[in-house]
Amino acid sequence: MSFKKIVTFSLILVMCAMIALLGLNPNTATAASSGTVFRGSTTNNSSVAINTAMSGVDAVFNTTSDTGFVTSINTIDLNKYAVEFTVKSKHFDTLYFKFTNTEDSETGFVVTFEHFEETINEEEVTSTLIRVYDTLDFVDTTDTAKVEERISGFDLTKNYIWLEYKHFVNESPVGEGGMLSYRTKVIDSTGGEEGEYTAFTELCAYTIGGAENDVNFSWIEEEISNWKPLKEAALEIGVLGQEVTGDDLGKDENDNAINAQKSFVNFLTVTNSYGTQIVGERLEVRPLIKCSLKAYRGEIIDENYSNLDQLFNAVGNFTFGEEEDEDAIDCIAKNMTGAKGAAYTFPFYTLSLERESYSSETEVYYNYTFSNIRLFVKEADATSWSVSADTILKTSTSYTLNKEANTQYAIVFDAKIDNDNNFTFALLINSVKDDVAPEVNKGNFLNWVTAEHSDIFESEFLNAPETGSYIFPDITRSINEQYNIFTDKIGDKSQDELTWAANEDYNNFTVIIGYKKDGATGDYTYGTSTSVSIKSVGEWTFAYTVKDQSGNKTVIYSFSKLVQDITPPTIKVSTPTKEIEVDNLLVVPTATRSDNCSGVDTAKNVYTVYFLDYNLDPNYGYTKDEDDNIEFDRLIQLEQIKIDNGFKLEEKYKYIDSHGKAMPAFIVVYEATDKSGNHTVGTSYGFVKVIEKTTTPIIKSPINEVLEIILIVVGALLIVSLLVLLLVNPQQKKQDSRIAKLATKKENDDKDAKN
Repeated sequence: MSFKKIVTFSLILVMCAMIALLGLNPNTATAASSGTVFRGSTTNNSSVAINTAMSGVDAVFNTTSDTGFVTSINTIDLNKYAVEFTVKSKHFDTLYFKFTNTEDSETGFVVTFEHFEETINEEEVTSTLIRVYDTLDFVDTTDTAKVEERISGFDLTKNYIWLEYKHFVNESPVGEGGMLSYRTKVIDSTGGEEGEYTAFTELCAYTIGGAENDVNFSWIEEEISNWKPLKEAALEIGVLGQEVTGDDLGKDENDNAINAQKSFVNFLTVTNSYGTQIVGERLEVRPLIKCSLKAYRGEIIDENYSNLDQLFNAVGNFTFGEEEDEDAIDCIAKNMTGAKGAAYTFPFYTLSLERESYSSETEVYYNYTFSNIRLFVKEADATSWSVSADTILKTSTSYTLNKEANTQYAIVFDAKIDNDNNFTFALLINSVKDDVAPEVNKGNFLNWVTAEHSDIFESEFLNAPETGSYIFPDITRSINEQYNIFTDKIGDKSQDELTWAANEDYNNFTVIIGYKKDGATGDYTYGTSTSVSIKSVGEWTFAYTVKDQSGNKTVIYSFSKLVQDITPPTIKVSTPTKEIEVDNLLVVPTATRSDNCSGVDTAKNVYTVYFLDYNLDPNYGYTKDEDDNIEFDRLIQLEQIKIDNGFKLEEKYKYIDSHGKAMPAFIVVYEATDKSGNHTVGTSYGFVKVIEKTTTPIIKSPINEVLEIILIVVGALLIVSLLVLLLVNPQQKKQDSRIAKLATKKENDDKDAKN
């Protein structure tokens, strides 16, 4: 085998080994099972995994963020809702459950579980404080909880808790409305159950008309047409104050630093009025058809529903195909007019919750919507319906009307009632040209902002936000219904207004903010929401605008604000500790300075270096005051001119603790000023450790190693050549001499024979 082949074969072996190592990497992420009813949020460092030791799923809250949450894949039915969970490993401050109105993200309520130690009868016990907020801005309102309930002797890591919201009707003790309550059950150290659930304990209630201690759940209990609808909510379950890598968590009994640990919450079951599901399992159910149209939201319907003519147009059947090949679908239908090119949200969906099935043919996933969706089209010049080439998945929630105007669509939905029967209905959409812009009522808009957001107009100034993005309040469906700010028609402006259809689908409206900077000319710059990125001071003009599904925009109201920057810059030190060897010059850790609006004045970026004094405190080298601020006046400041001229780190600055670890010798304080004059002294510090000078090992170059191999091979060839010369050639010469003598003798013999 040639040397080239040997080298090539070796490289292939190395590559195979690297691939094998990558494949066995224990940090490779594993996707959560598609059968779960929860999903993790990667942006908040949480994940979901099927629990192999217990039923249900585990939500894992990692140590890379102090917050994290998982969300329900399905919107939940708040007619009755319960979730059963236990905290397997708690390394956070607060566990919370957040229920948000799916139509209006500004309404909802939050339940938090805060774990603490307290003394009862001179005995330390573990307790949990449950707080209920009727606002989603709950993080900063811990002292003003709407409702609170204290459970003494309760440990989240050793108890199941069942949290339930249940709707009540007139005959209930609290009257018409709903109640949020909980019950608990102890588990043993192995995860097994001990005893029965406690009785339900009421946390708070909502009654029609209100009571003194009511939490405002009116968004759930809102009355429509004199009947009580079911309402849906988005569910978020998360933690606040999760331990984070890099936090100072103190030391253990062996004086070793305590590292941050992940938290695990196990979700066992979810329940509503129609059954309980073990989280992660698959069910086969009789579906509940629900309508999400504005006037019928939440009404349960089935094939025996008495008021189907209110919801549908009571079409006996839908026929498609040519005359000789006609096929009829027995269904009921809802007619509506749609705009060409718009993505229309389906006004119907199914909810699957009830009984288990072990048949793979009839299994229905918890997050499936329909057992089948079929699409038929009749284009402008066509005389009959035909099957569309487009495929609509049974998990789809919308469809885009992608053909030319005057095309008709029939979207047929099949919902499984049982193994042998489907409930079938159709959404019939007539697609038309739509260049009619929404109509607005500026007076009603001003009524809204005056009543609920007077801060928008009461001042000529607007302070640039700390995040750089200012979010104006959105005009949600519920707000628009209350104040009647805008309406819309779908139609062709060149045609008679009587041909225009009402735009019923609120999901096709977008409220956006346009803006013009100081001195700008031309039209407004529009984003996709009510969020505006403000990066400069001066006069800005803003415009509330509503846009329909066809892109037709109407300005609701415009106003000007003088934007000012009052927020100091922020300072962050990503790698706070720097290690430098003895006899090298001092270099401080890098700090990143940023500003939300006017920008950092880089000419004023300064820092101050202090000597740490371990006589003050043997653990840190500095002391803190009663407000937990470092007392820098007790430390010696290093002169800046010495740093600028090159401050050499001598052996005397090398501090070693009792465990042989290097300790910081210097602490660095950073300052920043923005172009509006706002100044900040950072509380994110840098530290410099002085360590022993090390001898740099000689690292063999791969090129040198190849050269060594070549030299070895060349040397071996030379040795072989020398051996050939020394051993083979003398023998060859003797053989050649014998052959030559024989040839000479033969030649002489031949001459003698001739003579």
